[in-house]
Amino acid sequence: MSGAGSGIRAWMLQRLSAVYMAVFSVGMFGYICSQEEISYETWQQLFTQTWMQLLWGLMFVLLILHAWVGVRDIIIDYVHHIGARLFLYACVIFSLAGMMLWSLQVTLLGNGL
Repeated sequence: MSGAGSGIRAWMLQRLSAVYMAVFSVGMFGYICSQEEISYETWQQLFTQTWMQLLWGLMFVLLILHAWVGVRDIIIDYVHHIGARLFLYACVIFSLAGMMLWSLQVTLLGNGL
């Protein structure tokens, strides 16, 4: 039963994260369309607000989790050698963690590359 429960949790995580990302994207699109001018100052003003930092951070966390579940399922389905599977898991985890840290650094701390 734990395998089935795990699959349902992964399925639910992907669906809920997809809904949040869709609503967030539509909201950001609406914000962009409502602005007369999009400038650095406009973005800076938006992203210095705590509520936006929380929503944006949640967006990236859910994006990374969504990607992990999808890639993990692909690896489970198509890579049957345990060593290769573990190597690919490690590569994906390190890549996603790096992307997460970099995206939070750029968007919330404002000091990207």
